[in-house]
Amino acid sequence: MDKLDREVAENLSEPAKRLFYSLDHNSQRRVLKQAKEIAGQNIKKRKLKERIKDKSIQKKEIRKKNNRKRSGSISAGRRDAAFSNVRSVTHISETVQGTKEVMILTGAGQIGMAIARRVGYGKKIILGDKKPENAQKIAKIMNEAGFDVLSMEADLSSRESIQNLISKAKKAGEITMLVNAAGVSPSQAPIEAILRVDLYGTAVLLEEVGKVIAPGGVGVTISSQSGHRMEQLTPEADEQLACTPTEELLSLELLRPENIRDTLHAYQMAKRCNEKRVMAESVKWGEKGARLNSISPGIIVTPLAIDEFNGPRGDFYKNMFAKCPAGRPGTADEVANVAELLMSDRGGAFITGADFLIDGGATAAYFYGPLKPQE
Repeated sequence: MDKLDREVAENLSEPAKRLFYSLDHNSQRRVLKQAKEIAGQNIKKRKLKERIKDKSIQKKEIRKKNNRKRSGSISAGRRDAAFSNVRSVTHISETVQGTKEVMILTGAGQIGMAIARRVGYGKKIILGDKKPENAQKIAKIMNEAGFDVLSMEADLSSRESIQNLISKAKKAGEITMLVNAAGVSPSQAPIEAILRVDLYGTAVLLEEVGKVIAPGGVGVTISSQSGHRMEQLTPEADEQLACTPTEELLSLELLRPENIRDTLHAYQMAKRCNEKRVMAESVKWGEKGARLNSISPGIIVTPLAIDEFNGPRGDFYKNMFAKCPAGRPGTADEVANVAELLMSDRGGAFITGADFLIDGGATAAYFYGPLKPQE
């Protein structure tokens, strides 16, 4: 044995050493060869770990240095303004930590904001609404609460506008969440607008986001109890709503203007389509390891609901929540509770392609209780 072989042999434990010296010469050589190979591998691993550790220390020093530079650049006279602008702090955090996960939020309303506050922390939130001033207002509220929200104009009735919203989100990072809370109500818009926004727009949004959603991503779209109230459609009609190519949806016979009775009927058809569309799109999302569900709220106190209370069907809605089992309208935070369950891995990992009715029992009372229409 040469000097290296003897050193390797002497470094063996006492039991191993006794066994080693009992072997014949050829067996000793094989053992020494294997021992040296293992020792060499351990040296390589140790050196690799040392290099990784050195790089990690260097990165930390660079981050500390950059943070000191940024902190030093804020003068005492500008400090109050800097603290009020939470987005600047978030930007520093993003620079240090790397690209954030992104949530797309459509609809600058109470329900969408409640859900985003529940599951959007630590993410870049791209908020789109047809009225930029509404989006800016919600973004300001959330940014001042420590969230990172960028607002922009987005028209759900336009595929191009939806694509622009998604493009903006992609530049910010990996899209892992979608919350669609945009829409118009029967008291706010005519038949054509309801079908264009609530039905066609939702279908396009689910389709387009489905193309870019990250593996493990999740989406929820806000539908309505109205989709559960209308008469049952035929299986063929349901399949048409679920699977018809988006650009052909509004040409379906059952959606032609002459077959829609009024704005409430249009709204009901749109929400039924939302439910079926979510089922069909969830299959495609599942191919990417992502999940998609819908929530159908009843009477939830929001500015949109207040419009309904003061509209032509106001007495109908007030009577509805007065006679439903819960005996009251719901809140946006209660809808957010359900969304949080569906969008978390802990509670919702096995839930996709489903619709969740959250209406205080109003639909149950409509079919089998005091809200049942009189013959």
